[in-house]
Amino acid sequence: YILGDLIMTRSGEKANSLLKQLNGKKYLIVGNHDTYLKDPKFDTSLFVWIKYYYELRYNHKSIILFHYPILEWDAFYRGSIHLYGHVHNTAEEYFKKTLSKQAINVGVDMTNYTPISITEVLKLTN
Repeated sequence: YILGDLIMTRSGEKANSLLKQLNGKKYLIVGNHDTYLKDPKFDTSLFVWIKYYYELRYNHKSIILFHYPILEWDAFYRGSIHLYGHVHNTAEEYFKKTLSKQAINVGVDMTNYTPISITEVLKLTN
């Protein structure tokens, strides 16, 4: 799952080239810099799906995927998790103070540019 801002380009061809180098199935939560999506040369079939918001269910746990950090989300009071990117690492201390511990910044600059597993996500919320 890619939580937006995959590549800073308007070129669908550049985005296609990058995505073809990545292994596995790819799902996109649209970010504010994903302007390549508007390019007719972009191949949307490189993603399984493209959405703005998604609720993932894993082991009876609700995980909300959205590009932006939000204060409250679906099933917030029932222990659901919110994963976001957008803010990179520039405002991380602010967001740690403001958001619930169930909200996790999984942007690549927070994960050493390495994908983070669902197991690692669940460890971060405990």
